[in-house]
Amino acid sequence: MNTSSVTIKEEEDAKEYTIVGRSLRLQTKTLELGEGTTTSIISTTAVTLRKPKGVDRKVRKKNIEKIEGKKGKRIPAGVSGRAWPPLTAKRFGIVQEELAHNPFHLIVSTIFLNRTRGSVAKPLLWRCLQTWPTPEKLSEAPLPELTALLQPLGLHNIRAARLISLANTWITHPPIPFQGTVKYNYPARDTIPFPLLEHDGPKWGVEQNYRWEIGHLPGVGAYALDSWRIFCCDEFRGNGDRDEWRRVVPKDKELRAYCRWRWAKEGIRWREEADDLVEVEGRDCFREGIDDS
Repeated sequence: MNTSSVTIKEEEDAKEYTIVGRSLRLQTKTLELGEGTTTSIISTTAVTLRKPKGVDRKVRKKNIEKIEGKKGKRIPAGVSGRAWPPLTAKRFGIVQEELAHNPFHLIVSTIFLNRTRGSVAKPLLWRCLQTWPTPEKLSEAPLPELTALLQPLGLHNIRAARLISLANTWITHPPIPFQGTVKYNYPARDTIPFPLLEHDGPKWGVEQNYRWEIGHLPGVGAYALDSWRIFCCDEFRGNGDRDEWRRVVPKDKELRAYCRWRWAKEGIRWREEADDLVEVEGRDCFREGIDDS
C-alpha cells in the first residue's frame, strides 16, 4: 500500500443530550483512507458527564442541617442516657440493685459490667452465676469454658483469670467487716463531692487512706468499690442508718445517675457542668434536652 496516497478526512459531529439531570456530549471522529486503498471507518466517541450546578450545595446543606439537629439532642460524653423511673419507684433499674444482698455476686457483676454495655454483659452474667453460683464452684470453673463465655465482652482471658482468682481469694481471705485494705488513690484525689443545695460539706476531695473490706480482692477497683459501698456496705457492716451511698462520688455514669436519683427522691438535687438537672418539684427528674429526644 502506497502510504503517500493516503489522505485523512476528519469530521466532527457534536450532539447535546440531557439524561436524568446530567449533560451528555457525544463527539464522533471519522477517519477515511484515500483512493486506491481499502476504505474503512474508524470512530471514536468521547463522553463528558457533568452534574447540574447547585445540586451538591443543596444536598450538602440538607446533610449539615440533619447532623446539627442530631447534635442538639446528643447526650454529653460520660453522662448516662438512662431515663429515670418515677421518684416513687423502689428501684432505679441497674444490675447492682438485684445483687445488693449478695456481695460476692455483686463484685462478680462489676467484672462483667466494667467498661461494657449492660445489654451485652447481663445475659452472660446471669449464665455465669447460674453455672457457678458460689465462690467454691467458680474457683473450680474450667478456664477454657469460662473464657469462651466471656469472649463477647472482650478482654476475656484477663476477666476469666480474674474471676477465678477472685473466687479463690474470697475462700482463703473473705472480707471481714471494718477490717480492710487501703486502695491507692481511691477515691481519686481530684474528686469533687456533689454540690448539694442547702448541704454543708467539704468542697474538695473525699476521705483518703480508708481501709475497705474488699480492697484486697483481685479485680476490685474504683467501680467495684463504688458499687459495693452504694449497695452492700451498710448491710455487710450491720449499719442501721444505711447512708454510705451518700458519701460515694462515683465516676461511672450509671452509678452517678443512680446517686442523682437517690438524692432526688429526698428532694435534693446536685449539679455538674456537663449535666444540669431539671427542678425536682412536681415531676420526675430528667436531664435537660434528654427527655425530649
